[in-house]
Amino acid sequence: MDNTSIQQVTEEKDLGVTIDQQLKFTRHIEASAKKANQIQGVLKRSLKYLNKRSFCNLYKAMVRPHLEYASTVWTTNTKKDKITLEKVQRRATKLIKNIRNKSYPERLLDLGLPTLEYRRLRSDMVEVFLVRRGSLDSRWCRVPTGSAVTPEVFRVQSTEGLLPADISLFHHTSSPF
Repeated sequence: MDNTSIQQVTEEKDLGVTIDQQLKFTRHIEASAKKANQIQGVLKRSLKYLNKRSFCNLYKAMVRPHLEYASTVWTTNTKKDKITLEKVQRRATKLIKNIRNKSYPERLLDLGLPTLEYRRLRSDMVEVFLVRRGSLDSRWCRVPTGSAVTPEVFRVQSTEGLLPADISLFHHTSSPF
């Protein structure tokens, strides 16, 4: 318009989500993990003793929101990004002294926490359900109805390793989320 040139940028931040020229969210994920680790550090230095209940409350309120903000937009498929995010929770669960020496899946089971990957998968499935049901404002998302969209489109390939052994912890009536 009027011979105005558009400035080229390497990344853009919109509503708190950073995206780069290749439409990847790696910088956003790294920044989120860094912020969550900083908050964990503050918690570790501020609180000498954390029991399971107080840890879960503080983690869910102060750390996890940074790791999950707008995850339906940036859900990652790269192994590196998944590991980056999961390392934050793995490190956080070691803050509790009496379960520190257990394996990561055992710590999650003791705390009643699912993996972050499982939570992203669950969030995506809830989003698809709401879109299909028509519960979301149709101005923002449109999904064709009828035979164009089949259950196979949204089929989960594998959930192996995403959950602790006792899946009953995550039944909707006793959900820790």
